[in-house]
Amino acid sequence: MVSKIELILTHLKEEGSISGLEAMQRYNLYRLSSTIHALRRRGHLITTEMIKRHNDVEYAQYTLIHSDDVKKGEDNA
Repeated sequence: MVSKIELILTHLKEEGSISGLEAMQRYNLYRLSSTIHALRRRGHLITTEMIKRHNDVEYAQYTLIHSDDVKKGEDNA
């Protein structure tokens, strides 16, 4: 079984970015920020951009800048 961390890392490598809503809809993942934090601790460079929608709702969009699998196998949340 693929861990949430590996699932999101694969998505970021293939798609470039992900939002919390997309993570919920596609992967049934409700704590994307926690998963992003774990990826950053592993050495992956991920930026956060706050997007403001027309109805003044803001959400985070995470984008993979650089991937460095230095701690592969740890933090398999």
